[in-house]
Amino acid sequence: MKYRDRLRVWETNYGRSEGWDLELEGERVAFMDESRWEDMFWVSYRLTVTTDDPALKERMMSEEFWKGNDWSKLVFLSRATGLIAEKAFPAGAPFVGPQRVNMRALYIFTDGPRVWDWVVLKVRSLVRRK
Repeated sequence: MKYRDRLRVWETNYGRSEGWDLELEGERVAFMDESRWEDMFWVSYRLTVTTDDPALKERMMSEEFWKGNDWSKLVFLSRATGLIAEKAFPAGAPFVGPQRVNMRALYIFTDGPRVWDWVVLKVRSLVRRK
């Protein structure tokens, strides 16, 4: 992973704050945004299905889709970097409200920032404010 991508991953809370594009067989079918901590390791996201396929749209909004193996065919792409969250999985009771899916490990895996990285991140945040 390039240093520029790592900076962006750290700035976006490992991709959580910018959300995720969901791909199925190479086609973008939905996105998840508005992350919210639900429990110690669980984060829920608002799910917006964008596919034109009405059957797929209905399936993706059902608990069966997220409880079965269908969700495992999805690729979760960070909207901030385009990197893939490879180990994400939904909760046993996936929906925590209308259009909110509870997920675990939906983030970009990388080491945390070192001392010098914190300096670079601080400078970037100050430059962005101006």
